[in-house]
Amino acid sequence: MDQWIGRQIGRYKVLELLGQGGMAVVYKVWDTGLDRFAAMKIIRKEAFPRDVYEKLNRRFENEARTMARLNHPSIIKIYEYGIMNQVPYLVMEYLENGTLKEKLGAPLPEKEAAETAARISDALNYAHDHGVLHRDVKPSNILLRADGSPVLSDFGIAKIIE
Repeated sequence: MDQWIGRQIGRYKVLELLGQGGMAVVYKVWDTGLDRFAAMKIIRKEAFPRDVYEKLNRRFENEARTMARLNHPSIIKIYEYGIMNQVPYLVMEYLENGTLKEKLGAPLPEKEAAETAARISDALNYAHDHGVLHRDVKPSNILLRADGSPVLSDFGIAKIIE
């Protein structure tokens, strides 16, 4: 069993694993303070040497700050950034319909594909206008709301334009 499932991190109860990447793991959590589901991203501390892990922590904090200052309907909303037992975490909205990658088993209808592309383009334009380049736009980083609308996530390798 995963080391985090069933644990309490701040006011969040870790419920289940949603996904895992090279740098972090994402969990579905229950926010006990606001009675809602959320998603929590935690760096995989055990996967890195100490010096690399410290660099990742800085990058992760940068991701949290970058994403938190963006306010757009097609960009994931950040609720909280914190550190517990020297492990940083990022809490964001939970979107229950998975990713665009999971939906792409069959071709999308033309109208839906065009609307998805337009919404993500608008989100990227907004981010660029606020000095942020995403640099990792792909179907697995596009989440879907209950109504099917796309939301850009995972700004982990975003570049801040100076």
